Amino acid sequence: MSKQDLRFIFNKFANNEVPSTTAMPINVRKACVAAIIRWRPYSDMDKNSSAAAQTESVASPMEFLNQPWVNDTQGEAELLFIQRALHPGDFWSGHVAFPGGKNEAVDQSNIDTVVRECKEEIGIDLSSPDFIPLGTLEHREIKNIKKNKLMMVLIPHVFLQVSPITPPMTIQASEVADIHWIPVKYLLKEPIMAYNPMGDVVVAPEMHLPWPESVRVPAIPFTITKKAKKPYLWGMTLRMTQEILGMTLSRTLMSDEDAGKYESKL
Repeated sequence: MSKQDLRFIFNKFANNEVPSTTAMPINVRKACVAAIIRWRPYSDMDKNSSAAAQTESVASPMEFLNQPWVNDTQGEAELLFIQRALHPGDFWSGHVAFPGGKNEAVDQSNIDTVVRECKEEIGIDLSSPDFIPLGTLEHREIKNIKKNKLMMVLIPHVFLQVSPITPPMTIQASEVADIHWIPVKYLLKEPIMAYNPMGDVVVAPEMHLPWPESVRVPAIPFTITKKAKKPYLWGMTLRMTQEILGMTLSRTLMSDEDAGKYESKL
């Protein structure tokens, strides 16, 4: 992703091009996640360098772009994803997501929720001067597939890291198995494949999968990771990523024709 692409994202939020949110349902649990963007210079930067000190007063995306370590250096933008910890019987464990979680009584706002959850899950403080909020995406309603019942409202927040050095990160092992910084230029290539999200799920005999095992979904494999078993970006997290980057939104499911076309890439 070039600096021009970063400007596109900044302008998208600054110009209120994000879809307006619907009224929040009463008595429905909320969850907040954070899509975190950073600019990684290709040259290594020392933590005590003057460039690192210059980020203290950064208060806006345009000020960020004018920082010498951004404006005067070659690099690339990256987006942070987590891979959920594995829990037997949890259909979504092991899958790729943005960090975050459900609101608690101690949270006075949605920002409080996403800041607390990111501190707990990955050890990053989004309220620190190292980050600034860009905005939010449209709220997502999460429903029980079988009962068609509203279970939760998901509120996606977008943050920009404005420091050249990413603060130390600590993983909450009970919630997070791994962290992946994925280059945005790789995501923009849209290397979509057909993926079976239920293929690796281990459930007890009395449990039923939410989808048939024959279902295929559009997904982007994280082939650039060093893991022997690559994770896949799919579903709601894929579509939120595409929305942030101005890409065409993928369908929820693939047709048999599409699956046949893309399955050979696996």
